[in-house]
Amino acid sequence: MWQNRFEKHRDQGFTVVGIALDVEGAAAAKPYYDKHGVTFPALVDPNYATGFGVVPLTFFVDEHGVVRKLADWENRLKPAGELRPVTDEIRGQWTEPGSRFGPRAIAELVARHEAAPTDLATSVELASRYVDLGLHEEARAVLEPAVNRHDAKQVARGDDAQRARLLGQAYLQLAR
Repeated sequence: MWQNRFEKHRDQGFTVVGIALDVEGAAAAKPYYDKHGVTFPALVDPNYATGFGVVPLTFFVDEHGVVRKLADWENRLKPAGELRPVTDEIRGQWTEPGSRFGPRAIAELVARHEAAPTDLATSVELASRYVDLGLHEEARAVLEPAVNRHDAKQVARGDDAQRARLLGQAYLQLAR
């Protein structure tokens, strides 16, 4: 369904981004994408970092990055100026498949973690890559100090949803 719409409207600056939520990663999602001939960008979120609890879930994001209602979206597609700058900016934030585990990417993340070992987001991201690479002891060494800096009950009762989500991810990764 989305592949057809992508092909029909991509010349108008429309794009689709698929996000597969699967703890087994790209290997589990690839057969689906291959079967359906998906050519739009497809990402994998094996650690549920997006926070999407219910799938499938669809968002329509306009050329300004604003989430809009889906009703009648195809009829509302019209040239709204050059859309490529927004699309290129968003594409620039994606990681190429496989580069997530490249030595340079890991080294940069290790350096960020060493510079700010109390940063929960960096700790969770680094540990996520370690877990995906099967380096569980390294992941534990990164996560345990980060988790110990936070009182889980206090975080759960607080109003910082981002920190609560990150701490939840940290506990999930420690359990793996």
